[in-house]
Amino acid sequence: HVVPDTSRVRLTAELFFQAEDGIRDRSPSRGLGDVYKRQLLLSLIIAQDSTSISIEAIKAIRDYENLINKFPDMKGLNYNLANIHSQTGDVESAMRQYKQTLSSDNSELRAHALYNMGNLEFKNGNVKESSKLFREALKLSSEDKDILHNYLNSQKILEQQKKEEQQKQDKEDQNNKESQQKEDEQNSNQKKR
Repeated sequence: HVVPDTSRVRLTAELFFQAEDGIRDRSPSRGLGDVYKRQLLLSLIIAQDSTSISIEAIKAIRDYENLINKFPDMKGLNYNLANIHSQTGDVESAMRQYKQTLSSDNSELRAHALYNMGNLEFKNGNVKESSKLFREALKLSSEDKDILHNYLNSQKILEQQKKEEQQKQDKEDQNNKESQQKEDEQNSNQKKR
């Protein structure tokens, strides 16, 4: 049983992409098919009610935690659990599980974890950190167009932020200069009297 690649959704107006449930083509389930099936259903369950975590989502989380305890070297389990946490809005738990995934021998899995971590960081407003994560993911999967796209967009946003900050500083400097000139002028006029 192979978990199929899911459709992509827009994360921001800057066209950042993240797999809807973060899952890409995965290896056979090795007898863990029921858990993977539950995760596929999880997408529908979460999409229907994003304000609370369903009983099925809680069961899936518990099942993955049990499997991770039994098979700690199967880092794909951490990755899938991270995806569930991400979908349910538990960013802290998602990041913790993605970080566990980074010890995998599978470079593609590590790249996907870094990519999803980058998307979470971006979504939380940490563009600089997201850019670093996308860059690391690109080192592992240089042909991945989504990772490249997100990396380039994050760089573009960082450049734009840098320009805006410089413009703000320039305007502040100009205002300070004008204020100083007015003050100097007033002082000069008072001395003449």
